[in-house]
Amino acid sequence: MPSAIAFMLNTLAPPEVNTTGWLPDTSEAYCPSCGVCVGPGEVLDRHCSRCRSLKLPWSSMTRLGRYKPPLSDWIKRLKYHGRHSWADELGVTLADALPPHLDRCVAVPVPMHWLRRTTRGLDHTHLIARAIARHQRWTLTPLLRRSRLTAPQSLIPPSQRVANLRGSIEPRKPRWIARDIPERVLLVDDIKTTGATLTRCARCLQRLGVHEVHTAVLAVAEPH
Repeated sequence: MPSAIAFMLNTLAPPEVNTTGWLPDTSEAYCPSCGVCVGPGEVLDRHCSRCRSLKLPWSSMTRLGRYKPPLSDWIKRLKYHGRHSWADELGVTLADALPPHLDRCVAVPVPMHWLRRTTRGLDHTHLIARAIARHQRWTLTPLLRRSRLTAPQSLIPPSQRVANLRGSIEPRKPRWIARDIPERVLLVDDIKTTGATLTRCARCLQRLGVHEVHTAVLAVAEPH
């Protein structure tokens, strides 16, 4: 049964991400605040026309690209097909894309509920954040937790995503970090769509006492 053998080998030793011919976006290709694509001269004072009137709870955003193939395919395979090693490669690539002024950060992953982590067999956001922390020689600290299992944001209409998250993400303050809340953190997620999840997480971090929140995502889904 060649197909069954191939499936087992792919699960035990998944192939590496084939990035031949693909390059992450340059910092000039997207807004440094909300992460959407921009044209020449559209960014003024680090904000584009879409986010200039918004009060974003984070200071900057770094991304690899738009949520489209091949990047979207890599993210789906990482999340749903157990490509653990892909988190390391994509995480290092995202770390290399961070602006030079981001130093001495603490990497904080967007949390996943324990039941979803058990079902999928991995916490892909935690793995990406861990890769960034290792590459940058930073600390990885899970300051947030999922207190309630919610429907995936991708299945919820954009207008209902804030309500879907309400009460589901909370600050976590275990004893071993209670006296050492970082001044600056890098909040890490895989995809930014409406920004509801990142907004909820950033505000929770601010409630903990974090003064400066930066964000980093693998991909940004462009608004329609």
